[in-house]
Amino acid sequence: MSEVASVSHTDLIHELRPSAQDVRVLEGGEINDVISVDQAEVFRFPKTESARHNLRFEATLLADVKGKTSLQIPAPIELTPDASHGVFSYVPGEVLDAHQIAAFTDEEKTSLGRALATFIREVNAATTPAHIIELRSGLDPAFSDNAYYYDSMIKQGEKIGTQLLPVYKKYYERLKSLTGGSLPAPNMVTHGDLHTGNLLFHGHTLTGIIDFGDCDAATIYNELRPLYRLDFDVVTAIINDLNGAFGPVDPESLRLYAVTHELSILMRPESQPPNESFRARLSKELLTKWVGDNWSEL
Repeated sequence: MSEVASVSHTDLIHELRPSAQDVRVLEGGEINDVISVDQAEVFRFPKTESARHNLRFEATLLADVKGKTSLQIPAPIELTPDASHGVFSYVPGEVLDAHQIAAFTDEEKTSLGRALATFIREVNAATTPAHIIELRSGLDPAFSDNAYYYDSMIKQGEKIGTQLLPVYKKYYERLKSLTGGSLPAPNMVTHGDLHTGNLLFHGHTLTGIIDFGDCDAATIYNELRPLYRLDFDVVTAIINDLNGAFGPVDPESLRLYAVTHELSILMRPESQPPNESFRARLSKELLTKWVGDNWSEL
């Protein structure tokens, strides 16, 4: 985040919250600046028109599900008419990385899986796929249409001339063949981004979930795919607890979803050497774990 943007946002926060004592930048990037105030509120400042649309979407969605989940989630407090910034309640908790979660006992992993399964059921009881589709209308389809995104990555790979394109095509075509020639149609509401950075713990107990900007009408595979990076024992506990409520889950199809997505990360412009991103390095680590050292070969 630029120094000018930081000072400007901080000045605005002190103007709006003159008694604020603890103002901290939580995130600064190309899309949003995120600043916490006294560990009670979180200010979000979108940087693009697309990010403003997404902020409106997230505020509306969170108002719909407010008070309807067992886990703590952000509640919308304020949203300016032009969506230049929004204010949400602060969700306390600690972020644990995948290695820390992998070290959980079997009982703790099962408990985490059950908590996530309960969250998935509660969100789907609070809103519907049709409502989410309506709310997301006008947003960039790359953020809401999985087939659009994965198909577009083939064009992206051709544009930059990456040697990974044949490998990506192989896994994507295999995935589609296992799911009837195309990706499954949406049948549920998904959070869409259940990775470690959005899961908040007290000790080894999940207590909160944040960042609902990728919430969408999708499938159980879309919800489980980011969790596959976390720990498969946790994913298994979720599948067992849901007991087919949102359709059966084929483990090989889920693995292919995860592999295809990580390969898609590596075909983005920001993942190209010599300026390889942290996310690209993580993708390579995961692909080595799931496929083996020769993952980049046909």
